[in-house]
Amino acid sequence: MVGHNEAATLGKVLEQCRAAARSGDSVWFVDSASTDSSAAVAAEAGARVLPAPLGKGRAVAAAIARHGEGWLILVDDDVQESAVSIPAALREAAARSTADMIVGQVESPGKRRSVTPHLYEPLVRALFPETPDLDRPLSGFRALRAGLPLRDLPGGYGIEVHLNVQVALIGGRIETLPLGDHRGPIRGYAHIGRAAREIADALLDLATASGRITDRTAWAAWTARVLTVIDDQPGEGVDDTAYFRALRAAAEAPLPRVDA
Repeated sequence: MVGHNEAATLGKVLEQCRAAARSGDSVWFVDSASTDSSAAVAAEAGARVLPAPLGKGRAVAAAIARHGEGWLILVDDDVQESAVSIPAALREAAARSTADMIVGQVESPGKRRSVTPHLYEPLVRALFPETPDLDRPLSGFRALRAGLPLRDLPGGYGIEVHLNVQVALIGGRIETLPLGDHRGPIRGYAHIGRAAREIADALLDLATASGRITDRTAWAAWTARVLTVIDDQPGEGVDDTAYFRALRAAAEAPLPRVDA
């Protein structure tokens, strides 16, 4: 479990993780610099607490560094309702899988989808077109096989796109696991602009490192147009017709040329 200030929802996920664990499994809460009682809640529920710096990517990196052999099951801690026990479903899938990574795909009815269709998918299709497995969900629910040569993990929300792309680029096999409906706190979409920016940066970092682009200026300009619209999105429950019209227009602007 990875989380920052999730004391209010941590108990439900902890209960699911402990119920899913089998002999030899360990249940950890990776505490990403929480300032609430998250660490105490986790410890009282019987989980081991692993302190980590602030940032989702840094927390995941701490979990990977601490992990030994077998599978590492990563679960977000802000689950309010879910159709299935997500930890149990991931563990069961991993136990029978020959893949290197399993990405859980949840459906969130009523939640606005801005980043995946208008930023992540266009950039992935343009920058990494040769790898079909890159069209994977941006999900914090996933299983990683130990020993993958992962490097240069981003510190923030870009961790999920980085794992999707890097595992595919090193030749790893990725499976998608449908997990049904899921509900978590939307928080007024206040964090979406920051998450979108870190996702775009992670993709451009990988494209630069792999020689796909040598000059990020034009790519940064394209992403900036999309990010500006996302930053100005209306609040939860407000009519978003004009917002999506502007977002589609920004995302449909011609993308720059890929160098290689």
